[in-house]
Amino acid sequence: MIKIKQILLACILFLPSFFHPVIEDNTFLNVLIMIDGIDYSDILNDNSYDSEILIYNTQTLTIQSDNPFTYIYIEFNNEPSSYSISYNQTSTINRDTSFLHDYIKLDNPTTSCDITFLDNERIANIYVYDNENNSAQKWHKAQDDVDILVFATHADDEILFLGGVLALYAGEKDLNVQVVYLCEFYSTNEVREHEKLDGLWTIGVENYPVTGPFPDVYLETLDQALNTYSYPTMVDFVTENIRKFKPKVVVTQDINGEYGHGGHKILVKAVCESVDNSMDENYCPNSANEYGTHDVLKTYLHLYEANQIRLDLRKELDAFNGKNAIEIASEAYLKHVTQQWTGFYVTDNPEDTMYDASLFGLYRTTVGFDNTNDLFENVVIKEEEIINEEIDEEIKEETIIEEVVEEKEISETSPSLNNYLIPLIILFLSLVIILLILIFNKNNNTN
Repeated sequence: MIKIKQILLACILFLPSFFHPVIEDNTFLNVLIMIDGIDYSDILNDNSYDSEILIYNTQTLTIQSDNPFTYIYIEFNNEPSSYSISYNQTSTINRDTSFLHDYIKLDNPTTSCDITFLDNERIANIYVYDNENNSAQKWHKAQDDVDILVFATHADDEILFLGGVLALYAGEKDLNVQVVYLCEFYSTNEVREHEKLDGLWTIGVENYPVTGPFPDVYLETLDQALNTYSYPTMVDFVTENIRKFKPKVVVTQDINGEYGHGGHKILVKAVCESVDNSMDENYCPNSANEYGTHDVLKTYLHLYEANQIRLDLRKELDAFNGKNAIEIASEAYLKHVTQQWTGFYVTDNPEDTMYDASLFGLYRTTVGFDNTNDLFENVVIKEEEIINEEIDEEIKEETIIEEVVEEKEISETSPSLNNYLIPLIILFLSLVIILLILIFNKNNNTN
């Protein structure tokens, strides 16, 4: 029975993505897209991830439009190397973000541009806009010193099990949230790389995710996972990201693998080991040498039985026009089209002991335990730290100014040697003159 299940899952894993729907809500300009003079507009404007063109680094891609455009949105089918956009004869923009979905703003409007690539690239779609487009994904490069670092095994785990965290803290509170995935899908089912970005953007994450080098394999036990993946390599990967991003809070999946997935279990094992040791320079020394050590303030595990909190995923969220976290996470999960066959769903039902996205336990803390249902209890977020530092600096400057003013006032009101020096000199000279006159008169009288 187990073998049948594994065969079925393996078959599903490699299902063709022809049922993937077209991309929604792209009000782009009608343009002519050519490669070395050959028209590829129909392929590159078909709103589909499944069709693509391969452009070689010796070729030039040209975009022409009857109307001026300022924004270009490119959806690659591989993470691109650097490329250049030339327009208006004298303007050039160089891109090296490696974003699968890349949104570029030109310095000035143009009706034509040429794009050249450093390496051969596979492109699914290109759109151009005359104005800012709300449907386009405008990713930020991963940042250091994040508020929350979220570790997920697969694309969709971050939505199913950790989506409440993302909706509340990335979407609603606009905190600096970074997502790190263990597994990549370029080698198995690359459309899931697109689904990953579509889901994250829907739920309010704007930092471009980090993806590990581990292939997606269905594993029923932790032992299978340990025999499939290099655990030391995985620990290095997790520890490196903790030290690089220096999060205040780490959130990851269930130590029991939610529904028992061995891949989930090995990730949580690696995260727990890493947060327990990432402050030790002798632990994974390569990343310690590159990024320094880091001690995470709080680490939460999905469904962890100790020190539990329950997030409120039913309150209305202003960032999502009144929708709650469950609603927005459910919408985000729909972006994972290739996974809808599984029957997985987003829920905060306490009776659903495998999927409850509201329940987390505090695995490790350096700042005390929780009395409320807030991941950031006893933690100051980065933005507040910056504000506090600015306030401290202002107070320091005001104190210095006050001390200078006070010293000046003291110098103006207090007696000093300079105040008495000239009168003393005058008095001394007067006495000398009087003495000389007396001596002179005495000598005259004597004569």
